[in-house]
Amino acid sequence: MSDKNNFKLFQHQVGGHEKDGALLANENFVFKPMQDKERGNREYEFYMKIFDINNTHEDFKTLRRFVPDYFGKFVNEELEYIKLRNVVSPIKNPCILDLKMGTQTFEPDAKPEKIQKGKNKFPLQEKLGFRITGMKIFDIKTETYTVYGKSFGLTQTESTLF
Repeated sequence: MSDKNNFKLFQHQVGGHEKDGALLANENFVFKPMQDKERGNREYEFYMKIFDINNTHEDFKTLRRFVPDYFGKFVNEELEYIKLRNVVSPIKNPCILDLKMGTQTFEPDAKPEKIQKGKNKFPLQEKLGFRITGMKIFDIKTETYTVYGKSFGLTQTESTLF
């Protein structure tokens, strides 16, 4: 990843992290910036574990079908990226949903204050097991996108979701 001219900003990123946005390379690959050390390393290890050819556990084999193909970690200037297959490249006007799955919103070693802050900020996630962090919907009549950011997800209630 040495030549920035070979990359462009990935236009279908939703749900945050636009500041150091994902990069697109030749339409086939997305270079997703790694988050801070702890979370970035955990995500990296997640992909390493799922795509380890020696890992034959059935749960991982099943999960691989739902995760973009992983091609390693790359460094460009001072940023680290995870290289993934661009799963939306064959779709002309994809609709995108960034969904955080699971009931826990905090790090495993979080302090009690941080745990409570997460529970207060995302009260439905613990109950429902997910939250919407962003989405981008294409309107075929107007041929435009409507983008819903983090604030949209935070305002959802059980009655607006179901």
